Amino acid sequence: MLLTAFAGATLAQSRKEIKNNRISSITETLTVFENGTSTSYKDQYTAFDKNGNTIDKTEFNKDGSIKKKETALFDKAGNRLEEVTIEGKAVKDPAGKEKEVKVAKRTYKYNVNNDKVEEVHYDETGKIIKKTAMNYNTKGNKTLEVEYDAAGKIVKKIIYTLNTKGLKVSRKEYVGDVMQKEKKYEYLYY
Repeated sequence: MLLTAFAGATLAQSRKEIKNNRISSITETLTVFENGTSTSYKDQYTAFDKNGNTIDKTEFNKDGSIKKKETALFDKAGNRLEEVTIEGKAVKDPAGKEKEVKVAKRTYKYNVNNDKVEEVHYDETGKIIKKTAMNYNTKGNKTLEVEYDAAGKIVKKIIYTLNTKGLKVSRKEYVGDVMQKEKKYEYLYY
């Protein structure tokens, strides 16, 4: 029995450790102790590519059915290009094959400096839910983030102001032309 803690995108082992030890997958088994008896079942399965990136993470219910499955594709630079999340109880179609209930997909695009410039969220039918575009200055610092709805209308805009060292001075969030939030950053130096 192999039991490893997995919380969100954080493994007990780092991506570097996964890569250096050439780990291709981890299977987690959970044992529950109740009323003097124990029950064990496969709780989670995680698969990795040769660079230590998580390419498949599947969580299971006690009965062995899939609770949640996340898959991801990466480019040669290690940038996440796509991720698909399948959630909900598996149901059987008329042919007796298991079919998942809820699917969400995200795709990502990067510039030549490997800065994320686009993130698109899709629903289970493949329709765009929202799209976020990012702009960067010549030093690679994010200066603008714009979120669009399914129709391509701007939902919100975030403008980052930077100091001469490239550190954030302010983050202003707008809905339409109206500023909703402003966060300011103050730095103390040695």
